[in-house]
Amino acid sequence: MAFREGVLVFSQPGALGAPQLEQVITAVKGLDMAEVRAQVAAAQTDGAAQR
Repeated sequence: MAFREGVLVFSQPGALGAPQLEQVITAVKGLDMAEVRAQVAAAQTDGAAQR
């Protein structure tokens, strides 16, 4: 699992090799957290509307 600013941004069971781990770290560092938060909020809104 990888968290950034308290938000879960990656989850995968099992071990990763060094190259794959480096890719995950690079991707997590490059995330636009404003966009991630907007996507999370939209998903929560959609989930609440379906109830």
